[in-house]
Amino acid sequence: MKWLLRVLALAGFIAFITIWLAAATAALAVPFTLAGAVVTVAILVLSRSFRALQLAALVGLIWIWRLPVLVAVLLAVPRIVLILPGLVATWLAGRRHPRLRWS
Repeated sequence: MKWLLRVLALAGFIAFITIWLAAATAALAVPFTLAGAVVTVAILVLSRSFRALQLAALVGLIWIWRLPVLVAVLLAVPRIVLILPGLVATWLAGRRHPRLRWS
């Protein structure tokens, strides 16, 4: 049973990465041709420039696949789910306890 869960998790991860790269390729196919987009995505993957890929995937998910912005952000930048509570807590703490203004 554990191996089935591991295989399903790996298949889900591969499907997620495939959708992510397809969205980035679709977004980059607009200014470039499809061949240029595939080459650009391959160069970005090989150079480990994942922020540019995330931005391209976000643009592709919003403009080309017509997904809502929140869903597109969750698909393009899935780590935001873990980062967002800390950002909100930091912002609220700054609002509750502002820094002293020394003159």
